[in-house]
Amino acid sequence: MLQLSKIIKSRDEWREKAKKTTKENWEMRKVHKYYQERVANLVEENKALKKELEESSLNSQDKKK
Repeated sequence: MLQLSKIIKSRDEWREKAKKTTKENWEMRKVHKYYQERVANLVEENKALKKELEESSLNSQDKKK
């Protein structure tokens, strides 16, 4: 019986370690996805602001002529 309890304990330890690793990986993917979306939004916002700046500079040049 002693050997059976060692096997069960070892299996439980392995199972807990696997669950912990899985949860850490899930959290990492979740955070990574959030930051990818954030970067994509900032890139789009940057493009829009650059376009707006170019349009305003073109309009100001037209008014000077």
